Amino acid sequence: MEMNKDYIIFNLRAAMEKLEQTVKGLDEDPKYGERKFMAAMKHAYRHMNTAWNARKCTEQAVQQCTMEDAEQWRQFPSDIDLLR
Repeated sequence: MEMNKDYIIFNLRAAMEKLEQTVKGLDEDPKYGERKFMAAMKHAYRHMNTAWNARKCTEQAVQQCTMEDAEQWRQFPSDIDLLR
């Protein structure tokens, strides 16, 4: 099964935009606090995790995404070993 590049790109762009906003906020706003940082990072991780976990979903699966699908896709990938 091929990757769903459109859905991957959508999610990676959303993550990238959030990360850019976060860097700007940290850099420019002296009151940018941990709660705002946590919310921003959760948002970015959800999109990055979805880009990976749903990478082989069909367009139909994306369009018919259930809450259970979305929750599963947002989880940190279990098939990536970050230490290697």
